[in-house]
Amino acid sequence: MAMRMSASLLVLGLTFLSPSSARADARGSPTLRGSPAALAGENAMADRHRLSRIRDVDELRRFIDSGLLVPIAPTDAYDLDETLGEADPDNAALYAHARPWVRTFLDETLVEGHRLHGDRFTLTSLVRTVAYQRLLRRRYAAAAGAVGARSRMSSHLTGSTVDIKIMGLSPEAESWLRSRFVELERLGAVRATEERGSSVCFHVMVSPDYARLAHPSPVAPPPALTSGRSSPRGPAFLFLEIRERGMSDPGQSAAAKPGSAAGEFAAAASSPCAAGAHGRVSAGHPERYPQLFI
Repeated sequence: MAMRMSASLLVLGLTFLSPSSARADARGSPTLRGSPAALAGENAMADRHRLSRIRDVDELRRFIDSGLLVPIAPTDAYDLDETLGEADPDNAALYAHARPWVRTFLDETLVEGHRLHGDRFTLTSLVRTVAYQRLLRRRYAAAAGAVGARSRMSSHLTGSTVDIKIMGLSPEAESWLRSRFVELERLGAVRATEERGSSVCFHVMVSPDYARLAHPSPVAPPPALTSGRSSPRGPAFLFLEIRERGMSDPGQSAAAKPGSAAGEFAAAASSPCAAGAHGRVSAGHPERYPQLFI
């Protein structure tokens, strides 16, 4: 009886480990080693935030036109690799887009790395479609899936993931970036993997809540509740928060189910805060190892 209880407590403890503490090397140090479980964790994040997997170029264009994806242009801190989008050369420019929170992550983390070490980082992949991922699977057997079990699908299909080239970085910049990703993963702001295979890169899925999680503030006591509608956290506020984040609304039709493209478009159109900082519609404020997730 005591042994069964101890085993149960051990399982519970493992269940609630943070991502970085759950991925540790033999010495207990945090690692960015990839694994099927790490890929499943990326897809769990996508499902938790109801992120669509973009199917084809037509849907990709719709996401761009609606502002659900924003352009990622070269800056002093980072550049786009010339091979980005090469599997679909006629539409290569469309693949230089990502979710708004990915651009926030790039403009903070890579700008800081550039300021500290002088390196200019290279982005080798951003958003992909299911059709694009299928082309990659034909070229690289280790590429993540495009269809089938959701836990094995590439997180690039959501537009929330970026690959950052490691080759060419100074040892100081590479070490700094690795340490920064370990810290951001501990905070839950990203899920990062160091890929070593046909491409050598940091594969980083950014949480839609990156801005909040990457900059934790001291916890303040909740405000006293008076009446529901006048309270800062009352029902009126909660309703707006649900609508803004694209969460389930009992009155939603099946066609606008969260986690689908239709659901994201509906959430973007109905959001009280739909106009983003860039004047576009925004849906939500939402160790080395053989390459497994390209």
